[in-house]
Amino acid sequence: MKFAIKSFRISISPICNFNSTLTVIIIDSELWVLLGAGCTTVPRREYEKFDFRRMKYTIAVRRLLNLKFTKEELATHSQTAKESPAFIGVKARKPQLDPVRVGDIRLHVAQKYNIDISLVNKAITVALADARKTKKRKIEKEDTD
Repeated sequence: MKFAIKSFRISISPICNFNSTLTVIIIDSELWVLLGAGCTTVPRREYEKFDFRRMKYTIAVRRLLNLKFTKEELATHSQTAKESPAFIGVKARKPQLDPVRVGDIRLHVAQKYNIDISLVNKAITVALADARKTKKRKIEKEDTD
């Protein structure tokens, strides 16, 4: 992956109503939007599909997670890799999602919607639980067929 030396700030007024300025970089002749200090990037063409004015923050979290992680990663990983207090010693710990990418998503959404990071953390936790449930249902369905 080649990084271009050029990076520039671009204003996308109809898409971003809170922070109207985004940092866009060119990687392999494609435009990417920087989400945070950890240099997490998403394709600009995908980011432009987000209508932050009408979209709830929980949906924005899910869509950004889906852009940066595979369904398998979301279903098998956790935010912190800590053992659940409800299952100490019973269940194995799940590996942690990349904390830099998750942190960039967390901060980006919190800034866009001017909300507390704890709300974004909760939305991430729910999204991961839903991904696990979806995977479990899919496996159960395959077993019954």
